[in-house]
Amino acid sequence: MRADRHRVGLIRRGCHLPGAGRGPRSAIDPVVARRQWWLLHVAHPLGRYRRLVRSGDRIAASLADPYCGVAAVRDELEAARSLLPPRSRAELRRALAPLDEEFRRRTYRDPRPLIWPGGITAPWWWRRLPDR
Repeated sequence: MRADRHRVGLIRRGCHLPGAGRGPRSAIDPVVARRQWWLLHVAHPLGRYRRLVRSGDRIAASLADPYCGVAAVRDELEAARSLLPPRSRAELRRALAPLDEEFRRRTYRDPRPLIWPGGITAPWWWRRLPDR
């Protein structure tokens, strides 16, 4: 997580490419870098989450293998959300709300608690079962 925050900080100031000199083209444009970060960490995972949630068959299949499905994608989005500035975080929260609601509607809560190592309770999206 600390490395991701460092990368976000580099994006804000502009990154110098190793061996590229010090000219005007030696830095990655901060706007382009932010756009690429948004696409990679927010837009693409949000699209995958939307497709998985809206396809009932895929929900069942992705819950069978959560590391490749809904839970993993939702983890990516949550990690990105924690790194975003407040305004962007709120925007992502608004985009996720209807999808999360639909996911909850298409699944039901697993009554067994899922506790990860260290006694950490898993997020709600890991504790869902496919609709019968």
